[in-house]
Amino acid sequence: MLLQSYRLDIFNSECNPGAMTEMCHAHLDQDVGDVLPFLNAWEHRYDIEPSHEGLPRPKVIHILKLLPKTNCRECGEPTCMVFAARAAEGAKGADDCPALEAGSKKKLSDYLSGFRLA
Repeated sequence: MLLQSYRLDIFNSECNPGAMTEMCHAHLDQDVGDVLPFLNAWEHRYDIEPSHEGLPRPKVIHILKLLPKTNCRECGEPTCMVFAARAAEGAKGADDCPALEAGSKKKLSDYLSGFRLA
């Protein structure tokens, strides 16, 4: 969930106007009720078993193997290797390579769909 807009009130403390700190109140314009269970979990943070495993990431070399390797620049990238790196980041997808044949496009799309990118 991303906030679309909010308003901040930044002010000095009325109790101690000479203080070198500032106070801030955030006024949210959207309902944040969906994230409250996560925020409320803070009370029970010591009861939660942390996971130290990272999410799987797509492999640039695997993506590159599915590309035509023509370095045609039709995708806006200088090489297929750069395209593969951008696809691994989630900035490019199978539809962004005009030179991909239908079968390779499906394979790349299927491969990338297995990851949470961006």
